[in-house]
Amino acid sequence: MLPPVLANLLRASVTTCFTFWKAALGNPAEIEQRIIVTYDYDFGELAVRRKLGRVGVVLVACQKLIPKDRHIRIVSLFSNPSVTLPGKLTVVEDQRIRQRPIEA
Repeated sequence: MLPPVLANLLRASVTTCFTFWKAALGNPAEIEQRIIVTYDYDFGELAVRRKLGRVGVVLVACQKLIPKDRHIRIVSLFSNPSVTLPGKLTVVEDQRIRQRPIEA
């Protein structure tokens, strides 16, 4: 589950509506083509294995950063116009951000 502080920061700073949930991939996220932000590595694997290309998954894997810096890094990702999140598995690490397409 996302820390409430991070969820509130994203809701306040991101103009598009995003979903923050720790449930099975499917219905709301897939139908509405939303972005899932999670600390759970299983979401990326499920999205790729199920070929849910319309869903974007942001996996927060930057555990060495202090929470405040981690939150800033994630919020800035959503405001970066050069980053495309829908249809991608985005892994936010301590030193870099990796992306790979999720096949439809």
